[in-house]
Amino acid sequence: MQIYGKTLENLKNRAIYRGISSLGDCGINPLRAGIILQLQAIGVIRSQQQQESNVVKALITEIQGENIQIRRRKPFDPSKRLKDVKIKMMYLKWYIKDTEEQGGYYDSYKYARRRRAEDIREKEKIAKHKDELSEYWEKMVEEMKQIPQKEWAPFRTGLYSGNNCRRLIEPLDIAEYYNAGKKDYLKHGRAEHYILLEKWVNKDKPAMEPRSKACSRTEDSCFWAHVEEAMISCEGLKDGTSSTENRKSATQNLLQFERYMKGSIENLAVSPEIFLGQNSFMKLWREYEKLTGASYNSWLTDFMRNGYRSYA
Repeated sequence: MQIYGKTLENLKNRAIYRGISSLGDCGINPLRAGIILQLQAIGVIRSQQQQESNVVKALITEIQGENIQIRRRKPFDPSKRLKDVKIKMMYLKWYIKDTEEQGGYYDSYKYARRRRAEDIREKEKIAKHKDELSEYWEKMVEEMKQIPQKEWAPFRTGLYSGNNCRRLIEPLDIAEYYNAGKKDYLKHGRAEHYILLEKWVNKDKPAMEPRSKACSRTEDSCFWAHVEEAMISCEGLKDGTSSTENRKSATQNLLQFERYMKGSIENLAVSPEIFLGQNSFMKLWREYEKLTGASYNSWLTDFMRNGYRSYA
């Protein structure tokens, strides 16, 4: 049965490859390309010459038009569940406020299983809301990928809401990722809908005036991934068995992290929440200070020793 399955998969892949390679024009509309492949599969188109015939071209155009009409009649309505989405986002915002005294919501979520049973139950509720929100925006992004940008008008409001939601829920995905013992979230763990939401909003965003005070929610939703990677680099340098190459790489990563933090702090792009007593960033700072020693000076070490308490 397994051999049959593999054979079928190979045949399918070869068929797809032949279909794609026969399309000719690399700039062909994706919808039109899909129609051509379907017509090839059912035997309507058997050759490139036949594909170029006026009759087949007219048929493809007709089917393409019907598909567009169907999409217009049944568009994805991003506002359909917006009320539920807003309620879930409000719940997450409440969780953020409620966990400030526990080092912030990232650490509260990440380490909930080490705390009270009540914290575990709360995490389970938050995880459910997070997953439902992520699924909603994933569907919206998938729908937006299928239509031309000129038809994005109904999605504009949702796009900005989705971006705000990304900043709320992606840190929780990051917490789960590193809790599972994984590494390099930015390269291997980040979901496509987060990447596209960020890309589209940044592309559409007007020029902003410089901030006069720190943002209430850290702008980079991947901030905690940078912190986790810096902590991994610290651990690598503390490990006496690390190779010279690994130690060099870890040092470079930490210098890069310093530059990242300098830019984020100078632009007031991180929330004061990151400086809460026992959270992951402050733990990282204490480890980093021990590792580099009191004689080491940089912009970040100077800020952490002398200025972070007045950051606002």
